[in-house]
Amino acid sequence: MKAKSSTLSTVQLHISYHNSMRAHRASLRKSRTALAQKTSARDISVLDIWLARASSLSQPLLLCLAVFGYFYTVLPIYQKELLSEQIAKKEIELTSLQRTVSATQPAIHRLESERAGLEIELQSLRTKKVAAEHQVVILHERQAMLETKNKELDTLRKKLTKEVATVKAASKAFSMRAYHDSFSGSVHIQYLHGLSNPYNIVESPTHEAIAAYLLTPYAAVSSALTLGDSKFIDSAASVPRQVKDEYHARVRAALKLHRKILENPQDDASALLIQIKESLANANVDPTPEDRFNERLYETKARLVKILQDSRQKEWDRTNKFLESLSLGIPK
Repeated sequence: MKAKSSTLSTVQLHISYHNSMRAHRASLRKSRTALAQKTSARDISVLDIWLARASSLSQPLLLCLAVFGYFYTVLPIYQKELLSEQIAKKEIELTSLQRTVSATQPAIHRLESERAGLEIELQSLRTKKVAAEHQVVILHERQAMLETKNKELDTLRKKLTKEVATVKAASKAFSMRAYHDSFSGSVHIQYLHGLSNPYNIVESPTHEAIAAYLLTPYAAVSSALTLGDSKFIDSAASVPRQVKDEYHARVRAALKLHRKILENPQDDASALLIQIKESLANANVDPTPEDRFNERLYETKARLVKILQDSRQKEWDRTNKFLESLSLGIPK
């Protein structure tokens, strides 16, 4: 309201100023008219000339004074009122802002409190971070140490694995060789049985008896396999089942591979039978019947027994070679 009243007073002042100027110009026109009337009657004097000149000069001067008065009185007052109005508006805005600030003070205090709490928590987190980084450094050092230990343990484990494998291989080879010796003994026992059989065969020779007596490697080894686990050597009982089965599988594979050679004797049983019968027939004729002892027949029987024993020895030798060939595949 103050701004509006000041503006109205400024406008009224400006109007009154223009009215006074208009009245002054009217009076000047009247004076000039009177002077013109007076001078029309008489010659224009020097004074009238100067008065006319002064009148002409007064208008620009008055205009300058009016402009000066406008810029240095009216306009500043108007601008002052505008500034006052703007200041009033700003004061209103300031009051509103102060109320807003007052209303936000609790929130500000709450945020300040939260900020303080967060700073404390941040400081705690920083402390924990430093401790965690220190712990990480310690853990990295331990990890590096453990990796070094692991490498050493891996190297030791590989070494021990090789040694264990070597020991297992040596143990297996030892068990295999021990069982081979026991199995070979079981095969040899078959050749030790029936040492007196040749004398019986010579007394009553048959093809079946001669063939059974010769005992080929195939028959001897197959018979030992049929008997099952060899127990010729007491230590063979402690040989693992897996080793025994592997050895038996090797023996069967070798028998199958060389069967045609191993199952046929070196000396034919039929030829031996013919030889025995012919020799006995020739020896039955006693050259000295008066002494009641046929030396020729005795010597013939002894020679035939030796022939059978030699034939059986050949098969035994072949069996030994076959067993030796099996032992070659066993590591030492």
